[in-house]
Amino acid sequence: MTQSIPQFEDYHRIVIGYHGTKRSTALKIVQGIEPLKRSEKRDDWLGTGVYFWEYGPQHAWMWANRRKKQAN
Repeated sequence: MTQSIPQFEDYHRIVIGYHGTKRSTALKIVQGIEPLKRSEKRDDWLGTGVYFWEYGPQHAWMWANRRKKQAN
C-alpha cells in the first residue's frame, strides 16, 4: 500500500490567531472596510508580512504595545 503526502485540504481545523493592532483598525478589518496591510519593513521583528500568534494573545498584546511606544 502506498501512502501519499497529506494535502492542504486534508487538514480541517479552526485556528484562532491573534494580531496586535489598534482597536479602530481591527474593527475596520473585521467589517471588511480595510484589508490587512502587509508590513514591508525589513527591520520588523519577523521580516515583511502579516503576523499572527496561535495560542498567544499575550504575544500580540506585547507586540502592539511595543509598536505604540516606538511611535510615541
